[in-house]
Amino acid sequence: MIKSIAEVLEKHSKVIEQEKLKALGKRNQLYEEVESREKRAQELKVLIREKKEELERLKYQSESLLKIEAEQKMTIEKLSNNDE
Repeated sequence: MIKSIAEVLEKHSKVIEQEKLKALGKRNQLYEEVESREKRAQELKVLIREKKEELERLKYQSESLLKIEAEQKMTIEKLSNNDE
């Protein structure tokens, strides 16, 4: 009887140990997933900041080009009026 109880306890002990290892594996996977998502979020924030900076640079460049275009049109108009 004592031998059978010991065998049952041994079986339960092995099952419990396996379940503990599975739980640890799942916990590690969860931590890795969280870290991965946080890293990706940081990467996306950097990308957004870079794109906003590029947008501002392009807006400034566009405004400058529009100003130059307007000045050139005025110059062409003045030259055309002088020819008449």
